[in-house]
Amino acid sequence: MNPLREFLLTILVLFSASESLAYDPAMDPPVSHVIVCNDGNVKFAVATAAKLDVPFGYTWEDKGWFWIESGQCGLVFTQNYRPPVWIAFAFTDSKGVWGWIKVKPQSSSDHWKLSDMTMCAQDAAFKWVFSAGDLSSKCQGEGVFQIPSSIEYVPSEVGSWTQRLRRPHGLMRAEFRVKITSDDRATAFNNASAPSPGTKQGPASPPAETPITSSRRPSPESASAKPPSAPEKTEPSAPAPSWAQPNATGYLVFGDEVRRNGNQWRYADGTFLSESLLDDETGVPPLRAKQRQYSSQQGTVAANVREVKDVMSAFHACTLYSDSTKSAVFSSVSSVGFDLDDYGVVVSRSVESRATAAAIAPMSPSSSAFNLQRGASLANLSLADARMEEQGCVVLSIPCKKSSGSVITCARMGKNDAVGHLEFRINTEEQGNRILKALKAIAPFYPDGGSVVPTIGEAATY
Repeated sequence: MNPLREFLLTILVLFSASESLAYDPAMDPPVSHVIVCNDGNVKFAVATAAKLDVPFGYTWEDKGWFWIESGQCGLVFTQNYRPPVWIAFAFTDSKGVWGWIKVKPQSSSDHWKLSDMTMCAQDAAFKWVFSAGDLSSKCQGEGVFQIPSSIEYVPSEVGSWTQRLRRPHGLMRAEFRVKITSDDRATAFNNASAPSPGTKQGPASPPAETPITSSRRPSPESASAKPPSAPEKTEPSAPAPSWAQPNATGYLVFGDEVRRNGNQWRYADGTFLSESLLDDETGVPPLRAKQRQYSSQQGTVAANVREVKDVMSAFHACTLYSDSTKSAVFSSVSSVGFDLDDYGVVVSRSVESRATAAAIAPMSPSSSAFNLQRGASLANLSLADARMEEQGCVVLSIPCKKSSGSVITCARMGKNDAVGHLEFRINTEEQGNRILKALKAIAPFYPDGGSVVPTIGEAATY
């Protein structure tokens, strides 16, 4: 996560907390889920195009593929408000033709109709954001082709735009059941070049119009998407990480049980994890070890936990500025805390306050206090790369370890967000050095940074 996004995210967390300390589920994204179920006997792929609000207009978000096996369901679209979304379908028919198909789904959901709007796609997984206008005119470039949509879904909204942003009135869930069989025929894409089975295909060139934004990876729902003609099964050269298994269970930092079904993560009660909890590179949320590793009340670990807590107990209130220039007040920090559990999860807590307009104005006596909680598996933190910055309070920042050259978002902040480092609010660099020394002494006792264990025979249920 880049620093600007994290800074703005923290402001949003603080602003929400200033209204109420109680958790309000209506404040948490997502509020729109679109689920597609495969009632046929062949797997198919789904692409979506959403019309997203931006100041003074809109943009198109065009992405795919979301592969759905026969008898399975998949979450193909999620958003923290309710934009209109168009849905298109593709498959490889029994004659080996990779192409689109128009479907007429069964659905008990409201606010949808059949559609012929044209979207853009390519053989490989994709995610593009285009400027306003005719979407079909954007489908230019090598390997990019048009695909007609079958469904237009326009969920209802309640209240003004700002009311929708802050009080989205709960989750609206649409489910479409689609039946494509081996007797159906695909209409071949123009400009598509399906390779022969077993041929590895790289991504096509992007459309001629430069996207406004792009993703480093397909969204978590499509993280395992592959070119349509890839073999059904391959023999891996080495076992995949346990969290990469199609059906698996594990535990988030802070202890929530989660399950991975196909390419979606859900809590034990069946609700989906917010996409903001999933790492951009791996598609995995911040995890902790499945089993206890070592008692935090024993020997070397207990002594170093006491050391960190002694540092925290000596903390005195300070004003935290948004950066080292101290040009804008971020919050007033009144107290801090630390915990380590037997699973190796390090937790940093702070009680902070800020005025409603804190991004602009200094603290005021009327500011309300609230708790911030951040946690990460110690094994996932790069203690050697920790840094400190004086921002009124001193901020000790310990980054997460890297995966494929990118820092993973291994730290959980609050309920629904993952960030790329764990922060401590302290008063001096000497305190920060004491914390780091203690954590380095503790780290060898907690080598497991979190894994999930495959559950045999578990099918996705929605």
